[in-house]
Amino acid sequence: MLVGSTRFDDAVAITRQMKALNVNPREFVDSYKQEFPGADFSYHAAAGYGGCEILVEAIRRAGSLDRDKLREAILGIDRSTVFGGFRVDRRGAQIGHKALLFQWQDGKKVIVWPEELAPGQSRFPTPPWSQRQ
Repeated sequence: MLVGSTRFDDAVAITRQMKALNVNPREFVDSYKQEFPGADFSYHAAAGYGGCEILVEAIRRAGSLDRDKLREAILGIDRSTVFGGFRVDRRGAQIGHKALLFQWQDGKKVIVWPEELAPGQSRFPTPPWSQRQ
């Protein structure tokens, strides 16, 4: 299985190269980057900006730059950022932002995970290039 987390242009380049080399992993999915219509920034810039939004809020809540106080403040944050939802559990694992996985199926981009948002199912194994449109 090949799972990528790329920008759209990179995903297209990787897919074209895999086809040219006849590389056929059993499954190829790419995490869906959130689109911001009309905005002039990238997925990675949005992630960085969102992180700064959280840091600024944590500093304000903690009233300090002390690590332990910042950690406690971050654990209490549950909000939306320019990057999407933010909330962490006690371990510090992100639980507020859901990544989407999709496959190109019959020339269409189809969400295949998480299941509650997926209109279709993952095609596994992915058909060889010779059997795709």
